[in-house]
Amino acid sequence: MPEPAPPTKPKPARDPQALTSEYHKARRQLMLWAGILFIWELVGIDLEKAKEAGGNAGAIITAIKSPQAVPWALLILVGYFLFRFTVEWYQSNYSRRSMTAARIDFYSSWLISLLAFALYIGQTARRVQFANLTAQGKLIFLLITGLIPTILGLLIKFFADRLLLKKKARIKE
Repeated sequence: MPEPAPPTKPKPARDPQALTSEYHKARRQLMLWAGILFIWELVGIDLEKAKEAGGNAGAIITAIKSPQAVPWALLILVGYFLFRFTVEWYQSNYSRRSMTAARIDFYSSWLISLLAFALYIGQTARRVQFANLTAQGKLIFLLITGLIPTILGLLIKFFADRLLLKKKARIKE
């Protein structure tokens, strides 16, 4: 008669629990679309020239009815994934979110997304590609597009933290 297997110890709960897989999926999507928007704006993709070049890309670009709307579609995608990413963040374990590395990951993702937005807005408002600016123009552009996302990020963090503190205060009552 075979001996019964010794009882296995239950796995100890990871403390703090990892950020959810939904958070990581939302972060990957956010970084993908923010990266595409950032590259699209920084490099300045000309769909008309790509259409003339032909090939597989030319065939796809020929099918796009409103190529000038591509950056707007990218902005909407980045905005949506930024929202989804933030929702997943706040649904993750609080003790994991309070870790420095997790917070740096969260805020750097926000910063990259806001920089992509700022680059689009700055270039559209000035009607010039960043790469074509003079050294002085680049410095001014970087200050403006760097300050705006930083200030927005800090304001969002401030209000989100205040909401969390109010929520915790209500729970304690």
